[in-house]
Amino acid sequence: MHNNDEIDKDTKKPEMIMDYNTTKGRVDTVDKLCASYSAKRVARRCPMVIFYHIMNIAGINTQILFTSGLPSEAADRRIFFLKNLAQDLMKEQLYAKSEIKNLLIDVKAFISLRFPKRSIEDVEEAATSSDAVPT
Repeated sequence: MHNNDEIDKDTKKPEMIMDYNTTKGRVDTVDKLCASYSAKRVARRCPMVIFYHIMNIAGINTQILFTSGLPSEAADRRIFFLKNLAQDLMKEQLYAKSEIKNLLIDVKAFISLRFPKRSIEDVEEAATSSDAVPT
């Protein structure tokens, strides 16, 4: 991108430095968001540290995509978005665990109350209603 030695006339700085300065704010914003609500855990292995960092970045990216069509107030609710995302990612695993016969009754009750299973008819109905185009 910066193959020549262009100098900005106003600041007398190389164009490469000017481009860096205009985009570094975005990196600072991502670092701030990662620090405020992080998936990072204490890990001794480098792959786990990288995995947690990727999870942080993925959480930010999915929120940006999710809130791109919403009003500006919804973008400020990152913690709620991350909690809902985590719960949605856990649902199938919890459904599988709730089928274990030796699982404590209290745990089964919690899972069934917190994450009620949807029937196939409910899923099909939701899919057909979302496919319908309003006129």
